[in-house]
Amino acid sequence: MATFIVGNTKKVFNFGTSKVWDFSEAYRNASDGDVIQFQAGTIINLGQNRFTIEKNLSFVGDMKDDGSLTTSINGTILVTKGYQVSFEKMILNDNIDRTVVTVNGANVVLNQCIMRNFSNTNKKVLLYANDNAQVKIMNSIVDTSDQKRWDTIKTYQANLVIENTTLDKVAIWVSENSNCKLTRVESSRIRSTNAVYAIRSNVEIEDSKIINDGIDGENKYPTVFLNQSSLKSRNSTLGNQDEVESVHLEKHSVFESNNDYIYKLAAYSSQVFLSNATIQLILLLTNRSSGYANSVHFNEHSESIINILSTDESVLYIKNAVFEEIIDPNVRVGPRIKSVQVK
Repeated sequence: MATFIVGNTKKVFNFGTSKVWDFSEAYRNASDGDVIQFQAGTIINLGQNRFTIEKNLSFVGDMKDDGSLTTSINGTILVTKGYQVSFEKMILNDNIDRTVVTVNGANVVLNQCIMRNFSNTNKKVLLYANDNAQVKIMNSIVDTSDQKRWDTIKTYQANLVIENTTLDKVAIWVSENSNCKLTRVESSRIRSTNAVYAIRSNVEIEDSKIINDGIDGENKYPTVFLNQSSLKSRNSTLGNQDEVESVHLEKHSVFESNNDYIYKLAAYSSQVFLSNATIQLILLLTNRSSGYANSVHFNEHSESIINILSTDESVLYIKNAVFEEIIDPNVRVGPRIKSVQVK
């Protein structure tokens, strides 16, 4: 394994290194398994060109003692099928209308990175993964300039893992047999879309805090939206504002929750399994949905808010429920209800 030092300082750099390389020169000479390491303060501007990676490489930047990053690649990157690539201590950045990182069937890891696009006119995603790609983002920050942008990270038949990472104004779209797992993730300041949208895919959320910013004009966007998908959540906060759902299920989706805080939950033709859950506003089951809850806690709120609403041939069984109400709990059943049992 060889290490290629890239930077602006053209001098001998560390023992055993005889050259400081230009970025393109280092890439051309590197072989599978090599490391391209950037000197402190190095900024690579790709311009209008797309940098295509077709080797198994590690790109390592520089981090100061205070945790700030000093090295960046500005432009768009494509990692092609079958290659394994890692970025560490790097800023991956752009400010025009294009995708920053595209992963086509490759294995990509971002560790201690910042990925962002501050273009106010950008309609593209920050990261797009498809064709059975494997993407892992850890100990990083993903940031955009606009609360009103659409999907920021998008997968199509791919696997996405995000750990110990801050998502600022970031929307995740997982589709067509994709898998997404969020662990120790904080996601906030999303408006005009969902924080997580899944269609025919699987999502796991653990030890995380995912919160939307409520109503945008006349539009209401649930924090997590499932369409023919599954969600398993544990020890997490799924929040929203303005009486907008934090979890929305439809078309035979399944939600399994353990020890979560849920602002508002609505299931349409779907299944819900709750254990040790706290619900701020309402648990809604409709369109032949079914639900089972063991130890569910409904927080105190005004009498105008319904705790439980089950309607349209839905079935709900609750074991051990606590209602923090000054008045009687507000439990309602609608027409064609099959059953509601609370013990």
